[in-house]
Amino acid sequence: MILPILLALTANDVTVTLPEATTVVGTELTVALVADVACDDAVIAKQIGEYGLGYAPAPGYSRLLQAARIQVQLAQAFPEVTLTFAGSTSVRVTPETTRVTVSDLRAEALRALRTHNGSTELEVVPRGSLTDLEVPRANETLTLNARLNDPILRSGNLNVPVEIVIDGVVWRTVWTAWQAGVFAQRPVLKVDVPRGTAITAALVEYQRVEVTTRPAASALKPEDMAHMQATRDLAAGHVVTESDVQRMHVLQRGDLVTLVVKKGRIEARSVATALEAGRIGDRVRVQVKSSSREVWATLVAKDLVEIVLH
Repeated sequence: MILPILLALTANDVTVTLPEATTVVGTELTVALVADVACDDAVIAKQIGEYGLGYAPAPGYSRLLQAARIQVQLAQAFPEVTLTFAGSTSVRVTPETTRVTVSDLRAEALRALRTHNGSTELEVVPRGSLTDLEVPRANETLTLNARLNDPILRSGNLNVPVEIVIDGVVWRTVWTAWQAGVFAQRPVLKVDVPRGTAITAALVEYQRVEVTTRPAASALKPEDMAHMQATRDLAAGHVVTESDVQRMHVLQRGDLVTLVVKKGRIEARSVATALEAGRIGDRVRVQVKSSSREVWATLVAKDLVEIVLH
């Protein structure tokens, strides 16, 4: 009867043995990383070993941990355990390291740039200088993660942050510098266009041009060109943007239009008279010929208005 009781008591005896010096991986220290933990109860040994001792030293530095300090911390965290410390009275901890090269950092920045810029083409050249970095060796994973929240809209200098992530935690962010050239297909006038001229496909050709002004989104797509007219005199070679044109009035007061009323798959048509001028996409007031009723409808083509019922 006495033997099981004695065995149960000794199961809570823990011996922590510290070397004079050790090297560690990762960015956080635990007891098991800097000392040997011995206990008959594997569960208790694991709990003691996983107890955190704070940050691991950065490359080029070390930490000196005192056995007495560790003993106080463990006694407070595990009051039911009998602790015995052996070996050195302190341990000098230095980090194991690995190297993140300039090529690694720039390759990750380039990956983010090339996958983040939508329909525009991006040409970039490294700017400034970087140096290889000595970083803590990961316990499990070391990854690089470049973060770009917005596309690069125009040519110029830019900085791309690259996070060095060790075991799932950002250890450091390195800023890479670039000279960027942004290129896109844009409508370019083939001839001089006076103010008020309708911009037709015959007047423009799409060319690869460098985007040097913001916002790049103001450039017109081919489908935007219909029913546009110049708001000012434009010279041949000019890249046409939204600020250069406005939608034309394609509907005049008194014009006859086809009125289409839709509800699901059901569709009804009638003839109506426009009561005001309008541009494609405008809501205009029309009068139904058969009933003289006035309704609001969306102008979807020069002679077609539409009402969609929900």
